Amino acid sequence: MTLEWALGRAPHVKKDFGEWFSLILDGTMSKATPPETFMPVQLQHMQVPVLAFFGTKDNVIGDAQKAKTLAENIPDVQITIVESGHLIGAEVPDTVNPAMLDFFQE
Repeated sequence: MTLEWALGRAPHVKKDFGEWFSLILDGTMSKATPPETFMPVQLQHMQVPVLAFFGTKDNVIGDAQKAKTLAENIPDVQITIVESGHLIGAEVPDTVNPAMLDFFQE
């Protein structure tokens, strides 16, 4: 269940990353520590271009629209919301890879 929660339901992602993810989880204990979140004012001071992808089914990040709203505080940000779980690059590489190539060529 944790595998599906974290990586989504795309069969090729489970096939490609399932064993790796299971090995990472093997022997680890679940921690109730929430992830650290940036405050809007912290993001407003970023001085590097940022390319951000948020997945509509990403249970790690949560609500893609809320993440987008927070990320919009970054001065030079490009944001794309896609239909995917947390491993966006593996789930929708035809969307992510060209965008990354364009971003790094700029």
